[in-house]
Amino acid sequence: MTTLVAPAEFPDGPSLFGLSPQVAHLNHGSFGAVPGPVARAHRRLLAEADADPDAFFLAIPDRLAAARSRVADHLGADPEGIAFVTNATEAAHLVMDALRLDPDDEVLVTDHGYGTVVGAAACRARLNTVALDPALPCPTRTRYTERCSPP
Repeated sequence: MTTLVAPAEFPDGPSLFGLSPQVAHLNHGSFGAVPGPVARAHRRLLAEADADPDAFFLAIPDRLAAARSRVADHLGADPEGIAFVTNATEAAHLVMDALRLDPDDEVLVTDHGYGTVVGAAACRARLNTVALDPALPCPTRTRYTERCSPP
């Protein structure tokens, strides 16, 4: 039997977010609880847009190009190959379209897959779903030591 060990504390983790100490928010990918520096940058951009909406929105293409260049430099990639997407659903559909799957192709997903990502695959090919090990900690439980029920 596998013995679980609690993960190490993330350095300065609690100070990165404005969450209550009584909250264990594990769904950062869907909504809310962005890191403090991101929230502050967001507020600055909103204030800039409110101060001069025309100038703000006219500058967006150049700002996006500059951001793509910074990301590309960091990744060692071509800026023309970098695109920003709104969310995981949009990204999944773009990737699935780029793969040019045939209806008889097969995509492997896990039984813990994100619904809209699995749906993006299911729209384009047959799915083969594999179960994750039920001994793994369950992300829907409130305590780290609780287990998922076997399927």
